[in-house]
Amino acid sequence: MKRLVAILGPAFLLALGCGDPGEVAGKVTFNGKPVVIGTVLILASDSLPYSAPLSETGAFVVPKVPAGKALVAVVSRNPALIRPARPRPGKTDTSPVPGKDAVKALADKWFPIPERFGQLEQSGLELIVKPGPNAFDIVLTAAKK
Repeated sequence: MKRLVAILGPAFLLALGCGDPGEVAGKVTFNGKPVVIGTVLILASDSLPYSAPLSETGAFVVPKVPAGKALVAVVSRNPALIRPARPRPGKTDTSPVPGKDAVKALADKWFPIPERFGQLEQSGLELIVKPGPNAFDIVLTAAKK
């Protein structure tokens, strides 16, 4: 019996999601158009969040996501409402802050997506992450009225 547990124990843990992490990559579209501003969020099998920004083509890559079942969300907020970060008192921040022109350029490419896609429990997006590369295109559509 102990030998059986020793053999099946690691297989059971692997089935639960332990093991090598995966890399999740793909493209996000909404009604056929790439979502070019935002973030992909993944709540992985270890109950920790992982995220990556969207590129100007809607592509994303989330590295080192633990294997197993994961919930996925896409957050895309209006960049025109983003205020530049201010340095904290006593701190010198030398990182570049996007100017008004950069924010306007982003705002011109942005379009709203339904808020439900930004909520892990309501997005309806799930993924089984396997060790190694995982292709996961996220195709969002508006609810039909």
